[in-house]
Amino acid sequence: GCMPGANGNLCKVCIGQEGRVKASSRCLLGDPSGRSFGDVALLEHHNLLQNIQYLNSSGWATGCSPGDFGLVCPDGSRTAITAWRTCNLGSVPPSVVVTRRVTVTKVQDFLAKSQESSKISGFQLFESLRYGGSDLLFK
Repeated sequence: GCMPGANGNLCKVCIGQEGRVKASSRCLLGDPSGRSFGDVALLEHHNLLQNIQYLNSSGWATGCSPGDFGLVCPDGSRTAITAWRTCNLGSVPPSVVVTRRVTVTKVQDFLAKSQESSKISGFQLFESLRYGGSDLLFK
């Protein structure tokens, strides 16, 4: 299996110079000679779709398509990776705010005040689902 950033015997083929998500995708796909490394990768659905396209265009995974992969559902069944809304093992943790040390207090105050003032209007800075699922603060 492959999990971005995990280190150990199970995931050692995922660790490398590439970004963790690409390394996990490569782990699943194997190498151009056809050698396979992993049977399972823990990824966000969109990362796998993007990496299939990227690795295909780079020659690493020529001929691979989303139909070559499947999701493992909580009930043990498998389905297409496009069915991620109904078959997933959990939600992805939200993004984080990173700031320079000298601006931490200003950023914390701004975010807290933004959230407090939105209670009156019903606007939710950190709950974007009702706005079409796009993240309002992070891209």
